[in-house]
Amino acid sequence: MAPELPVATIILLLEHIAISKSFGRLNGYKINPNQELIAIGVTNTIGSCFGAYPATGSFSRSALKSKSGVRTPAAGIVTAVVVIVALYGLTDAFFWIPTAGLSAVIIHAVADLVASPSQVFSYWRVSPLEFFIWLAAVLVTIFSSIENGIYTSIAASLVLLLIRVARPRGAFLGKVLVREESSEQEREIFLPLTRAGITNPDVKIVPPSPGVIVYRMEESYLYPNASIMNSVLVDYVKENMRRGRDMTNVKLSERPWNDPGPSRGGAAADQVINETKPVLHAVVLDFSTVSHIDTTAIQALIDTRTEIDKWANHPVEFHFATVLSPWIRRALVAGGFGIGISASKSREIAAVVPHREDPNEIPEYEKDDVESGDLKKRASLSLNEKSGYAPLIGTETPFFHVDLAAAVKAAESGIGSA
Repeated sequence: MAPELPVATIILLLEHIAISKSFGRLNGYKINPNQELIAIGVTNTIGSCFGAYPATGSFSRSALKSKSGVRTPAAGIVTAVVVIVALYGLTDAFFWIPTAGLSAVIIHAVADLVASPSQVFSYWRVSPLEFFIWLAAVLVTIFSSIENGIYTSIAASLVLLLIRVARPRGAFLGKVLVREESSEQEREIFLPLTRAGITNPDVKIVPPSPGVIVYRMEESYLYPNASIMNSVLVDYVKENMRRGRDMTNVKLSERPWNDPGPSRGGAAADQVINETKPVLHAVVLDFSTVSHIDTTAIQALIDTRTEIDKWANHPVEFHFATVLSPWIRRALVAGGFGIGISASKSREIAAVVPHREDPNEIPEYEKDDVESGDLKKRASLSLNEKSGYAPLIGTETPFFHVDLAAAVKAAESGIGSA
């Protein structure tokens, strides 16, 4: 019996909870799955003492009762009386009922539980990937067994979930000025620079000020996708932002193995191209869709800041917008973010190899805070000017912002003073 126990439990839970929630939505009552499972457990425990048949939710009987106009659980009492009378008084009469007739009654009762073509098409419209999972489960159930069909759907859904977590969507954002017709007021919103989902060709997406990068990640920041976000941000910076150090004067023997430097004869041209790129000042991360963050992700974010600082050859501000969870805010502060300290002063959270640096080898720009208190001064001044108002976010974390617009504004405000 051991190999059959997992699938039997899954079928019991799926059948009972699914059918109860389905009819609960239809009839306007709320289902508590815990209470339902407790009731099933007590029933089967007591019933085993009397040789009773194991009880669970029934698609066919629930559907038949719904079609018969049942409105209250008291129908179970009527059903029990009818079953007792049938077993003890009508058994001989049931002998003459054709099996095909009983089958027709059951098939008619559960016919509505079979997905119609329109419902299957709605699966395709909502999520093509989930449609294929459903189709695979149906085919495996028909040609193999119900157990294998259930295992197929569960395994495929788990794989799809892991892929979505490990390969999250994200986009670099730009500004769009919109006007509300009711109030005639204009405001800024942020949309992907790739125009993903924007079908109107007249909509003009303006990049943020030169030297400011705005990125939104559409998934929780966890260890499966931490390296993805690191690569996306670092690659974008190296491709679109100016390198702070002139590598044309650095000997090949003094460069890392993965930095071949400019090609022969092209050093001057590469330097000219590099000078045309903007100087990186700030990176703004929209955390409005991030509901959880773990230790590996914080360490990856620390590594990202270190790599970006080295490329820019000066401290780069990291602003965070819409950090909803206090635990995420706490994790970011533990990683040295939000409070305006440089990469060299923040401790590594999950270093692979313990490492101690010689203070004399640390570049001069890393010995000071990112803004040397400039942003904190601007925040405190703005609060003093607005007497009577309380800050939504603590002044000790000036790099955390209520919304994305405020974060971008703060990042752009420091370009002139940088």
